[in-house]
Amino acid sequence: MAVYDILPDTNLKGVDVRDTLNANGGSVSDNFASFFSSSANINMWSKYKPVVSTKLFHTLDEWKGTGDYTSRGGYLDDSGHCGLSIIEFDSAYTLMDALNNGTADWNYVAPKGGSEEPYRMGDFRGYCPSAYNPTGFIATNGIADAYTDCVSFNIDTGITGYSDTNLTLNDIKIGGDNGAYIVDLYFGVYMRKPSSGAIRFQTATQTIRNGGGDLTVDVDMEGDYGDWQYAPFLSTSYQDGVNIKSGRFISCNKPLVNINVNSASVIKYTFDPIVSWHSPTQVYYEVYIYNNGTGSATFENVRLFLMSGDNRQVENGLGELLWSSVSVPAGGSVNKSGYLTLRRDYSKSYWSKITCETPQYSSPDTQIEDVVPVSMKL
Repeated sequence: MAVYDILPDTNLKGVDVRDTLNANGGSVSDNFASFFSSSANINMWSKYKPVVSTKLFHTLDEWKGTGDYTSRGGYLDDSGHCGLSIIEFDSAYTLMDALNNGTADWNYVAPKGGSEEPYRMGDFRGYCPSAYNPTGFIATNGIADAYTDCVSFNIDTGITGYSDTNLTLNDIKIGGDNGAYIVDLYFGVYMRKPSSGAIRFQTATQTIRNGGGDLTVDVDMEGDYGDWQYAPFLSTSYQDGVNIKSGRFISCNKPLVNINVNSASVIKYTFDPIVSWHSPTQVYYEVYIYNNGTGSATFENVRLFLMSGDNRQVENGLGELLWSSVSVPAGGSVNKSGYLTLRRDYSKSYWSKITCETPQYSSPDTQIEDVVPVSMKL
């Protein structure tokens, strides 16, 4: 009996599945069917998990496919949705209504058993209970630029490369056989002002695949400040923020976030990552959080990601958790430093990124340098 961070591909035992599920919020018994029930608390963002398929068994190669996606695995399920129920909207307005009402969320769909949706123990090969939503983050300080009157939303487009543990935007498809993978959609921002009903609906100018992992949406506020709400969405069509165009739309499974938009010039907090090569197999990092606001601020789930190549392939899985929760007083700062293992391939470029779950933030990709920080020389 054992609790696994990632369930093994071979010698998978029912007691290990049971104990791993129960250690991560599940409540299952020795009854095999309970592993596929709602009480199992399956993490729907895990790449490998029980999915609906008529097949009685997948070999490991059939189940996982290949890392270059030349062969996609059985984890996609028979619909291509990777075990997820994703509501597709054929109108931007119906998507906005669903976001307003909290009815646009994705859900996990477990097999029901029987000949049409058989239970397969093998679906738990590679199951990762700590996987997370791959659709990334949107971050903004809510400050309209003094010259353009635009609020900038910096978008971390999430996991676009290959992962052997987490669903990525290259795995999930909408629109059926002739549809599109999420990585080929446009990432956008929907804004709503509850007091007046005013809206903003705009995407980045490039698809996620062509945007290189980081995108920015500059929303023109037209002098309309105050209390707004915003949420990310995905679109098959580019939305210029002027005229809403036809297309298919889905949510990013994230709720509306309250924001106060103003034209002040004070940025309340900043993240300052410094990452450099220490050796061909190790990088050194220093990460600072500065709170420039007038009150204490708490930052949750701050992670450091290391990436390689033009497609920003994540090299350290779910990222290095720097702080699960840290409070910074007004005018103060916190910092953390250390070393991470990363084997260098000199034919590639390497990058780092900081993300924070609360408040939502994602730093621009920063190239890992050969220069040793001054503090490390002391």
